[in-house]
Amino acid sequence: MVVIPTPVANFLPNPIVGCAPLDAHFFDLAFACPSCTYSWEFGDGTNSSEKNGSHLFETPGEYSVTHTVTNSFGCYAQLQIPAAVRVYPVPESAFSTSSEIVSEENPLISFMDHSALTSQWSWDFGDNRGNSILENPVYSYSDTGTFVVRLISINEYGCKDTSYNKIQVRPEYGIFIPNAFTPNNDGVNDTFMPLMSGTSSFEMLIYDRWGIKIFETTELQKPWNGRFQNSENICQNDVYIYKVMIKDLSGQNHSVIGHVSLLK
Repeated sequence: MVVIPTPVANFLPNPIVGCAPLDAHFFDLAFACPSCTYSWEFGDGTNSSEKNGSHLFETPGEYSVTHTVTNSFGCYAQLQIPAAVRVYPVPESAFSTSSEIVSEENPLISFMDHSALTSQWSWDFGDNRGNSILENPVYSYSDTGTFVVRLISINEYGCKDTSYNKIQVRPEYGIFIPNAFTPNNDGVNDTFMPLMSGTSSFEMLIYDRWGIKIFETTELQKPWNGRFQNSENICQNDVYIYKVMIKDLSGQNHSVIGHVSLLK
């Protein structure tokens, strides 16, 4: 009489715990059984016939795992472990801001958390300076530019989700216009051009006292050099009328009219 030993069903690790989606891998610990077949039931309606089972659990919850080992004679062993897998929910990170565009004169922004299933917050305001662990922080930027704000929302299980928003801090609109220049090629004050900040576009027109247009430009790199319509002829010493039209970074239009003296 030959007695066929019953296979052994055993596996590790137990339990497997983590945030959704949880990639779980189970390792069969039975003795060597070259002719055995294997069956895994993962508790969510899916199964596997591999010796070492693996499955991606996408829905939060607890899952009982059943492992069956069957030899070539039809003898089998089965092990079921309740709550062998615990999948925790992931928070949903989201936030809004009091404004997406502010000026350097008033760079204070309030951040409002709208995350779900969250108990901890980790803010990075994107300027390599500011961060916070408050739920609804307030922050003042110290420089102009575009900053990507990151919020990491963390729940009671340590599961995380991340959301992002952009903040733009624009320079304040400003303009300074000289009242004279000397286009004599001595390298000092040879050209006429306003000094501007916080602008997105501009146009400058120069007229003589009789209303004849002397010069026109829309490029900061092309100031008026005192010549008539970019010719070789330098205009005479006189007082000329300028009209500067500017659009600032918020889309507001500005127009400045004044006088500049040309002195050779």
